[in-house]
Amino acid sequence: MKTNEEKGFALLAARQNALGASITPDLLQSPLLDEIRKDLAPEVPPGPRGDTLGQKKLPLSRLQRVGLSMVALFVGLALSAATALIDAPQPLILTAAAFSLSAAGLMLAGAIPGAARLDQPARRVVLALLILTTFTALALHAEDFLSWTEFIQGDGGVHAATCAGHSLATGVMASSALMFLWRRTDPFSPGLTGAILGFIGGALGTLSVGFLCDHGSEGIHLTMSHGLSALLLAGLGYWAGQKWLSP
Repeated sequence: MKTNEEKGFALLAARQNALGASITPDLLQSPLLDEIRKDLAPEVPPGPRGDTLGQKKLPLSRLQRVGLSMVALFVGLALSAATALIDAPQPLILTAAAFSLSAAGLMLAGAIPGAARLDQPARRVVLALLILTTFTALALHAEDFLSWTEFIQGDGGVHAATCAGHSLATGVMASSALMFLWRRTDPFSPGLTGAILGFIGGALGTLSVGFLCDHGSEGIHLTMSHGLSALLLAGLGYWAGQKWLSP
């Protein structure tokens, strides 16, 4: 007579046999099982030089993104104000180097997502101080301020529109490049990160037009046509960051 333990093993064996009988060759070759096998397949490890042997590519590290951002800002400022290279190449190159290094330092210090990033209130303060410092520097650089009536009635509006167009177009391209490099990297505050990247791109436009403008001594012209792109792109960057920087 079988014991309870033997009966239990016999019951398990019977169930196993019944399950095996229900698995037909057609089921084993079904497209559904092929999809399951693909999902369960292990990821292909990276190659000896960081290359992947399969279809997937390794994501860029934070330090790599900072380095690429620095290169993009340097090249962007140099190219957008390329005509200044003929008359004054050294100031443009030094300014481009200083600006790209400053932006990289800001990123590494925690203004954008990373292991040692600042919290959101601190990053908002940093952004506000950057905008305030930019407009203060432009205002202090002005030799005089016209009244709004004098500014509008004169030819200042035409020159302001030309400079504003260049500053804004350059800033949009620079901000878009930064957004692309940092895409899908911030699940917590993509809008704020986008605003910071937008400001950096807008500041590049401000610097670029400063090398090309021949009417850069008047205060309204400087603050509005040169500096407004930084403020405007910070606002647009907040909206674009929620779409591009969120995973």
